[in-house]
Amino acid sequence: MYVDDIIMTGDDTKKINSLNKYLQKYLRTKDLRSLSKYTLDLLLEAGVVGCKSIDSSMDVNTQLLPNQAELFEDVGGTRD
Repeated sequence: MYVDDIIMTGDDTKKINSLNKYLQKYLRTKDLRSLSKYTLDLLLEAGVVGCKSIDSSMDVNTQLLPNQAELFEDVGGTRD
């Protein structure tokens, strides 16, 4: 199973921590409360620590595929 992001919010930090520990027991998870540590771990895993960044000249609005439309249709009628 691959889940890109799980956002846990609330004011009961004990329950949030408990759920986080439970998920870590069964899934490979990273706690983003420490975003700088997550970023460093990601760079280390990719082997690019110390690499220099460059500006990209690619237009952010460029469609990479011909006839590329919206990713999802309006799903307003399927949600309660």
